[in-house]
Amino acid sequence: MNPELAEEPIEEWRRPVSPKPLLTSSSNDPPMVSTGSSSHLSSRPSDTEPPIDIETLIKEASTDEGKFRRCWHELLLDQSPDFIHVLTIKGIFLYCSDSTQQLLEYEPSELIGKSLKDICHPSDITTVMRELKQSSSDSTEPVNLIYRARRKNSGYIWIECCGKLRNEDGRGRKYVVLSGRERPVYQLPRSALAVGNRAHEARTPQDALMPGTEDHEFWGKLSADGLLLYVSWTCANILGSPPLELIGTSLYQLMRSNRTTDLTRALAEVKEGKIVYLRHALLNNAGMEVMVATTFYPDGKASLQEQPTFVLMQTKVIDDESTLTDEEPVFVSMDPDVKKKGRADVSMPNLDSHGVVLPSVQRIHTGERMVDELDITRDANWQYELHQLRISNKKLRDDLNILLQRAKQ
Repeated sequence: MNPELAEEPIEEWRRPVSPKPLLTSSSNDPPMVSTGSSSHLSSRPSDTEPPIDIETLIKEASTDEGKFRRCWHELLLDQSPDFIHVLTIKGIFLYCSDSTQQLLEYEPSELIGKSLKDICHPSDITTVMRELKQSSSDSTEPVNLIYRARRKNSGYIWIECCGKLRNEDGRGRKYVVLSGRERPVYQLPRSALAVGNRAHEARTPQDALMPGTEDHEFWGKLSADGLLLYVSWTCANILGSPPLELIGTSLYQLMRSNRTTDLTRALAEVKEGKIVYLRHALLNNAGMEVMVATTFYPDGKASLQEQPTFVLMQTKVIDDESTLTDEEPVFVSMDPDVKKKGRADVSMPNLDSHGVVLPSVQRIHTGERMVDELDITRDANWQYELHQLRISNKKLRDDLNILLQRAKQ
């Protein structure tokens, strides 16, 4: 017998029975019975209880003494699409919500009493268990776990769990309540990045490129609707605002209201899995327009056939004197999945109107990713590799600073 299981008996955690609000229902509705993952009504409420609507339920639940406060919490628990679960400090499942089946393909009863080690990637389990153990020392600090979880039938997925430590009143038992979501990670192949760079070089004269390209280029992560989820620190050199001021805003807010048509079109094309190159203007913190060229990449998908879950943008500054004319196209769309339609995308000809050779997209494949450390099949601990990257980046920054100091002397 597992010694961890022998120390304390594992019992399925059940929510206490609480009064339910009477909702309008037909007299022919069958009574609801108790299940292994959640508690339901065992019989229809008495006709003497007054009916209650959702608005009243929310209002009652917002007060500490609300009669239906627990009912509202149970409703959220049952309807939430997140993987809500309860773990012991040693990683034993005490409770799993019904969404377990949709996310991990397990029935809740299949995980209850099992260890987190049964679904966690072997390379990640050591770090995850250490985080759980450390959480027992401070109940005020949030618990954040990121690991690869194995589904029952479909292989591994990246999952992020957030929660807090709870103490059971009167018994001194500690457990962690967590809410988990699947987190798509960067899957952009290096070949796709090369296509975007060639498109930029083909469309931008050499005299229009800004000196010190690495300082006048930034990367960003967008939602499918253009919300900025992440921007690199070099955005301050271009827009004059640090990343924290930009994250959470919409890319549309950085453009003139009468110049957003091409952006809307670009995001629509990226949703279809295409790479889009767009020359446009962004507003800096002084309200002045900065001419840039942005390449939008679909990402967060495991293959070219899947719909992207987010968008990567690579933005480079171009010379202000390189004005955009009506004769010069500023929008180029490239479809890397040429087999989907049996032909190359019509919006990506071999030659543009000026005779410039445009990059071929038929060589794109998903072999080598831009961020190899996030490969879900990689047999390595991602936290360790991230730490090594930080050390390497710090050394590079130190070397760069030394060279800059020598250049100033």
